[in-house]
Amino acid sequence: MFFVSLTLILLLAVAGGILLVQGLMLEGSACLVASGVLFWVWFIYYKRRRKKCDDFDCGCDVFDCDCVDCNCVDCNCSD
Repeated sequence: MFFVSLTLILLLAVAGGILLVQGLMLEGSACLVASGVLFWVWFIYYKRRRKKCDDFDCGCDVFDCDCVDCNCVDCNCSD
């Protein structure tokens, strides 16, 4: 999802630039503003997500009960 959203934001920015070059100022500006706003929303979302993941002992990508104390999110220690 990370790369898909980043790709869509960059495509929107490129489309805005192309529209500006073609003389469609309103549409090009709208695309550039939308891509800028979406980029900041995307950046803040992933910044908060990373900060939330840093609080866990297991790390962000591993939720398979590799922790010594089994206090991880989605950790099922009944096995």
